[in-house]
Amino acid sequence: MTEEEKELNERMKQFQYEQEERKKKMETLENDVKKKGNKKSFIFKMNRTIGRIVIIWASAGFIVVFGLLFFALSNFMGGLNSFDAVQHIEERYNMNLKTISREAGDKIITYRVKPLKWKYRKIEFIVVRVGRIQNLDDFDDRYLKYIVENMKQKELLKGFEIKENYNEYTLLEYELIYNLQGDEEGANKEIEDLKNYLLKYDKNIEKIINLDEKIKR
Repeated sequence: MTEEEKELNERMKQFQYEQEERKKKMETLENDVKKKGNKKSFIFKMNRTIGRIVIIWASAGFIVVFGLLFFALSNFMGGLNSFDAVQHIEERYNMNLKTISREAGDKIITYRVKPLKWKYRKIEFIVVRVGRIQNLDDFDDRYLKYIVENMKQKELLKGFEIKENYNEYTLLEYELIYNLQGDEEGANKEIEDLKNYLLKYDKNIEKIINLDEKIKR
């Protein structure tokens, strides 16, 4: 329960308690009058009138306070939703994601997600929210790894060393480094051949993966 919800709950309990106390006082006054032969004095009438006025005003005040607290709580929850890391990544890649799991740590929230788009349905990746500012993901690295592991033209990989690491947020870092010794022109051709294969595999791949950064010497 948030601090706002706790405060609202306490105010409601206090209001109920005050209502019960006023009710008991009214019942006591009425019983006193009945014992005196049901003769209602001027003081009793004034007390009852004042009591009713107080109850009306207290009820109105409670409604106003409750409304303000509800409005504040709604804005607070809306603020939290505006920091939805998964939504930011959806907008970045222009695709809908399904959240598989969510883990929260010290100022870090980690989501395991999966694209709903058919083409990428097998690419499960991680989204990390660091503080309230930074959104990180490894969709590009996971996608590149999936393509490489399932490509049919394995000969295109013969001159490359695969580097696969995980950073402090458990995000995959995946690179293909060309390491064969030879002439510059031949090396550049093999790098371009691999990039062209990836472009044929997915014509929109450069919107997801920076090929020059992930495939290099």
